[in-house]
Amino acid sequence: KFFLEILREVQLTYNIRTERVLLAGFALGAPYAFMLAAFYPAEFGAVASIAGSPIREEVTSALMAERLTGGLPPGRLPPVLLVYGENTNLRPWLEEDQTFLEKRGNQVEIIAVPGMGYEQSPEAASEILDWFEELKS
Repeated sequence: KFFLEILREVQLTYNIRTERVLLAGFALGAPYAFMLAAFYPAEFGAVASIAGSPIREEVTSALMAERLTGGLPPGRLPPVLLVYGENTNLRPWLEEDQTFLEKRGNQVEIIAVPGMGYEQSPEAASEILDWFEELKS
């Protein structure tokens, strides 16, 4: 609730439309970004994970699965981007996440960043912003 109060204050102060709000989580932050998007889908224009599986972590996977299969109508997540470094082993997990989300009617894309490992990089941020701009145009 506190997060949403801050988000609304920023939106009002800077006249930011909800569809222009991108929520992203890095590594272990990815599941939490997706939890926020699952519980408050109308508040975000898109959601992205960087170097992390959005529904893989034990802390959030049960809540996400329950929310995405029970309490949340199919296709209600905002568009989803899963970003990973080519120098990682995340691709198979992210493909499973993509299948899980797409079966529930969600739009999902995966992007591999050349030369990136498990760290955040300017290239990953650029990929996310380019995807978001293309999505909103």
